[in-house]
Amino acid sequence: MKPSKYYVFALVVLLIISSGILKSSNPVWVNLDSLYPALKNDFAERIRFDKSEVLWMLTEGGFIKFQGENYTKFLYPGVEFDAGQYIFDNNNKIWACGRTLNDPIAQHVVVFDGVNVILYDTNNSNIRGGMFSAVACDSSGKIWVGYDYDQGIASEGGVEYIQSVNGSTWTIFKYYGSPYPAYHTNVIEVDKNGIVWFGTNNGLVKYDNGNWTSYTSENSGLPYDDISAIAFDSSGNKWIGTSYMGVAMFDDVSWTVYNSGTSQFGSNYVRTVAVDNNDTIWCGTEDDGIKYWKSGNWWTGFPKEYYPQLPSNNVRKILIDKYNNKIVETDRGVVIFNEAGVNLPQFSSVISSNEDNLIIRAYPNPFTNNFNIRLNLPEPGFVNINLYNSLGIKVDELLNDFNDAGENQLSYHPKNLVAGIYYLRMNYRQNNQMIKITYLPE
Repeated sequence: MKPSKYYVFALVVLLIISSGILKSSNPVWVNLDSLYPALKNDFAERIRFDKSEVLWMLTEGGFIKFQGENYTKFLYPGVEFDAGQYIFDNNNKIWACGRTLNDPIAQHVVVFDGVNVILYDTNNSNIRGGMFSAVACDSSGKIWVGYDYDQGIASEGGVEYIQSVNGSTWTIFKYYGSPYPAYHTNVIEVDKNGIVWFGTNNGLVKYDNGNWTSYTSENSGLPYDDISAIAFDSSGNKWIGTSYMGVAMFDDVSWTVYNSGTSQFGSNYVRTVAVDNNDTIWCGTEDDGIKYWKSGNWWTGFPKEYYPQLPSNNVRKILIDKYNNKIVETDRGVVIFNEAGVNLPQFSSVISSNEDNLIIRAYPNPFTNNFNIRLNLPEPGFVNINLYNSLGIKVDELLNDFNDAGENQLSYHPKNLVAGIYYLRMNYRQNNQMIKITYLPE
């Protein structure tokens, strides 16, 4: 019987861990609620980094700024912000999309400089009213706003924010009568060369110093025209997520497509794409958790069924910081993940799980008849230990119970196991540890 994609993924993770890549005294997963318990009931709409790599979160009433162990709320009762539609410009000012309670139908472009809020609408600028769906800032400081329905996009003509406050005009590119080929803009991203890329309902659009280029499923290797995410790796390759046909890599010449029909990628609805410091590509899907690309092969990633630390399989955004932590936003909460151990210096005393205080040991190793497991738990808690074979298939559950703090021991006598390499995986609180063990029966 051919192993499922989840079994293949489990094998890959086990091999990574056994090779030492994941050796760390810190847990691999940390829930944001555990770092900021007071915010547990705040509904997180979208997470973003500002220009200083400070984490922000959009909530129903405004913004939350996280700095170390502290956070600041910026609440605006008169403004309703739209989920996800905000960015930081080159001066670290927030540009967002929203409505006011006085005019709940018309949308505004909202500018926030940390103190003041300025609203752009049809009353104080030439920007058109309508449903905004994306916003971005390019390298020259232009603010690009994407529209829903049939209203194209608008770009701010000025380089500095103050020009807009004084009534700087917006350059309009309508769906009809302009080079812009789509009525709906899902995402706008800017590459390292200052080229602006638009993910639309009608393909991928490139804007380079006044020149427009459109890529669709009809004139290129793009697998599907509804673009949901765009990211760039260090070689300048474009990674394009779609809402129906997985993800595609575009190197400016050719396209390579990864979806359930062409590779191990599996899920076809990609909601977010991010590139980490090692040039690994991370994708958040709508219904299958996290996927990642490394060493030229798609590895089925982190589905909630195998990784309960992931709040949901519906992953809406992945951010990656300078420590290679992945801040993962789902429709049921935010979790921080790092395959090498979460590295948050400002929370080292909170998230660290010292190996002297928490460790799983198995002996003898290799074993012939049975082996013993020794745990040293700093606090009482629920412990789950499973045994996996070299295919990543779970073959037995050794422990699934509450354990007291201190040293805990158990002995395991294998049944119906063949000789070979196995892996013990322990889940304790928010900490995962794995060890390799070899069975050499007499």
